[in-house]
Amino acid sequence: KITNMAETKKVSVILLNFNGLKFTLECIKSLRKTNYKNFEIVVVDNGSRSDAPALRKIRGIKLIESATNLGFAEGNNFGVRNSSGEIIAILNNDTTVEPDWLDEPLKLLKDPSIGGVQSNVLSKYGKDDFQPLRRLKFSLFGYPIPGKMENNDIFSLTGCALFYRRGDIDEPFDPDYFIYYEDVYLAWRLRTLGFVNKQSYKSIVYHFGGAVVQDMTSMSDLFVRLGE
Repeated sequence: KITNMAETKKVSVILLNFNGLKFTLECIKSLRKTNYKNFEIVVVDNGSRSDAPALRKIRGIKLIESATNLGFAEGNNFGVRNSSGEIIAILNNDTTVEPDWLDEPLKLLKDPSIGGVQSNVLSKYGKDDFQPLRRLKFSLFGYPIPGKMENNDIFSLTGCALFYRRGDIDEPFDPDYFIYYEDVYLAWRLRTLGFVNKQSYKSIVYHFGGAVVQDMTSMSDLFVRLGE
C-alpha cells in the first residue's frame, strides 16, 4: 500500500448524481472509509429535481450544481473542470468501494506508458460475479469479451470506475455521446496518444447497475445509435 502521503498525488473522485440521492449517499459513505486520504469528492448534481438541498448539507464534499441534465459525458466533464486533483477517478454514484480501491490504480499510473486504469467492477449483490462492464477485450462487433482476473492490458475502459492522469488529457469525454460509449471514446483517445490501458484486479468496486437509467427500453434508440 501507499503510505508516504508527502509523495502521493491528489485524487479527484467525480460522482455524477441525477435523481439518485440514496445511491450517492451510500457511495459517499463507502468513500469515507478509503485508506488513501489525499482525495476529494466532487459531486455533480446533474439537474436533479429535488436532490440538491440534501446534497448541500453534506460536509466534506465539493458540490457542483447544473440547472439542466448535461448527460453522463458532459456532466463528468463539468466535474473534472471543477476539481483539483492530479489523478481523476470517474465513479458511478450507484457504487460502493473497498477501502483500498485507490491503492493499486495509483501505483499503476506511476508508469508513464499507462494512460487509463479500470477497477475490478463486481455486481453489488452478486458477490464475486463480475459485470460485463469489465471491457477487457472487444469482438469485431464491439461487444466485451470477458478475460482472466488479472492486471492485463485491456482495449477499453468502463465509465463506471476508471482513472487517468489530468496532465495527459484535458477532459475525459466527448459531450456528443451524452450517455453510453463515452468511455470507449476515452480509451481510444488514450491509445491514439500512445498509452496502454490496464485492468486493476485489486481495485474492487461494487456496482448496482442501471440506477439512473431505469427504463432501458426508452433509451434503446440512443444506445444503438452511439454504438454504431
